[in-house]
Amino acid sequence: MADGREDDPEEEPPQLPSLGELISLFYDEYLALYGDEELASVAAAAAINAILEERLKSSAEDAPS
Repeated sequence: MADGREDDPEEEPPQLPSLGELISLFYDEYLALYGDEELASVAAAAAINAILEERLKSSAEDAPS
């Protein structure tokens, strides 16, 4: 590897964040951006919904007919 470490075959892959963690991260970012709790809540929900909708569309397109 470029950083001088060798691959550890027993090393676990990085964990993806849970849905709750994503919601919290989005909320915190929108709260910092807008400075309003209600707006941050709505923006976070809209962003998460858009991501989920896109994932569902791409999954449906990849599914065999």
